[in-house]
Amino acid sequence: MGAESFNCGGEGANGMSVLFVYPKPNERKHTRYGYSLTIAYASAILKAKGICTHLFDLSVEAVSIDVILQFVREHEVQMVFVEFDSFALHRSANEANGLHILQRIGGELPQVRKIAFGYACTMAGKDVPYADVTLRGDLCSYLLALDKLPQEYEPFPPLCGYAFDRLPFPDRALFESIDYYAKNQHSTLL
Repeated sequence: MGAESFNCGGEGANGMSVLFVYPKPNERKHTRYGYSLTIAYASAILKAKGICTHLFDLSVEAVSIDVILQFVREHEVQMVFVEFDSFALHRSANEANGLHILQRIGGELPQVRKIAFGYACTMAGKDVPYADVTLRGDLCSYLLALDKLPQEYEPFPPLCGYAFDRLPFPDRALFESIDYYAKNQHSTLL
């Protein structure tokens, strides 16, 4: 299981712990399609800022929302980032499952900040229900502009451009901790 097998020893150096969730899509993922590069870059950016990152990729893992909620409690996760509709090269709707995850987290753990991001957020141009924040642009742009993650009611900064050389290498280890990705390294996208 991804998030459990990638435990960075509790909170990051600055006291923050975040969870990325890629919700289950409406169709099964073929091994030739890779992981979310956005999450891999975002995790690398946050780790460089001393923030501990975790992942559940429900496109390849059978994990219940109850397991996710327990993980958030046990690891004192302060923010959950949920990616909407973003298969690499093969997009498939995952919005209904993403909304369910946001709703359950909000209902049971209201102190956890819920961030929605991804191509569906950009294209729809509206707030995602149950999310505290909907990021409509490139997640990496927001994260590179931050010195620290915004607290409960602090806004995210406006979108800013960036040079690609400012991006760290993607955090492949976050995904390689998941059996699916470890067993499918033959894919050129992994």
